[in-house]
Amino acid sequence: MQGSVSILNVSPEAAAMIASGGRISTMDGTAGEIYVKSLAAGQEKNEKLIGKVLSSGHTSVLEHCYVNLSFENVSVLAEQFLIEFRLASFTVKSRRYVDFSKAGYVSPAFADDAQRVVFENTAASLFRTYDALEAAGIPKEDARFVLPYCFCSNFFCSMNARELVHVMNELTYGRGSGIPELRRTTRDEPDYDKLMHWRLGVLREHGLGLAEIQRVIATIDPLPGAKDFLDALRRETQVIILSDTFEQFAMPLMEKLGMPTLFCNTLQVAPSGEITGFSMRIAQSKLTTVRALQSMGFETIASGDSYNDLEMILASKAGFLFRSTDRIKADNPDLPAFEEFGDLLAAIRRAL
Repeated sequence: MQGSVSILNVSPEAAAMIASGGRISTMDGTAGEIYVKSLAAGQEKNEKLIGKVLSSGHTSVLEHCYVNLSFENVSVLAEQFLIEFRLASFTVKSRRYVDFSKAGYVSPAFADDAQRVVFENTAASLFRTYDALEAAGIPKEDARFVLPYCFCSNFFCSMNARELVHVMNELTYGRGSGIPELRRTTRDEPDYDKLMHWRLGVLREHGLGLAEIQRVIATIDPLPGAKDFLDALRRETQVIILSDTFEQFAMPLMEKLGMPTLFCNTLQVAPSGEITGFSMRIAQSKLTTVRALQSMGFETIASGDSYNDLEMILASKAGFLFRSTDRIKADNPDLPAFEEFGDLLAAIRRAL
C-alpha cells in the first residue's frame, strides 16, 4: 500500500511572523509595530531577511511558524520514527478502539519472490489471528498485540517549522534516510574497519561515488550552536578534533566551523570517482593521539558520542559523552553525559 503525507495548513503570514522574530532583537518599536512593518515589507524582503538570520545560525525564529500535516497509510515504523520528535504533537488512529483487520500493510523491498511470499504469508497469517481473537470476544486493545509491525498507520502531526527542518534533515541525511544501511555509525558498530568495508559495499551497490557524496555533504550545516561552542572553547584553550572521517568529506564542514584543527583519515578514489578504499593514519587514532599529547606534557579533556571515543575519554584528565546513544550511556554510567553545547562547555571549563 502506498503511503502519503500532506501539508494541511501553515501559520497565516508565516514569512512575516518569522521575519518579525528576526527583526525584534535589533529593531526599535513594540512587537506589534514590528509585525506590522514585516507585513508591509512583503514576501521577498522577508524571505531575504529570514535567509540572513538562518545563515547566522539563529534557527529559533522558525519556531514562530507552525505546520499541520496528515500522514496516510504509512508504516507504523514511520509513525514511531516521527513520534521520537517530541517537539511535535501527534494524534494517532488508536489500535485500542479501531478495528485494524482491514488496515493493510507496507512491504519492504525484497531480493527475490521467495522472500516476498514468506513476508506476505506471515503478514496475512497475523491479520487472520487478529480477526480470530476479535471474533472470540478479545478486546481490540488486547488483540492489537499480534498485529504485524508493518501495518498501515494514519495520524495527524503538528510542529513548528524549526522542528520540521530537523525532521527533514533526519529523513534526508540521518536515521530516516533512503538507504537504511548507511545509517550505521560507530555508535552502532564499534569495529571501524568492519563498518567502513560495510559502507563501501553499500556505496558500490547503489552506484554512489565521491562526487555524489560531496554534493550531499555540501548541503549539510553544522549543528546549531556548534560554531559558537568551538569559538568560545578556542578562546580559552587549544582544541583538536579527532575524527575517523576523511579529509575529502570534512573540509566543507570545517570551513563552516571556522577551520578548527582536524586530525582524520583519507580515502582512496579511482579516476571514475568510485571510492575504492581508505587509509587510516594510525591504529586507534584517537587514543594514540591523546597518549602522544600526554607524552609531550599536555593534559587532555575529551568528549565524544561513539564507541571509538570511549578509550580517549577514559584516558583523559576529564571526559564527557555528548549526544550519545542510550546504550553507550547505560554501559558507561560513570561518564557525565550532556545533550546541549552550553552544558558541555560549562563542564569543560570546570575541568580546565
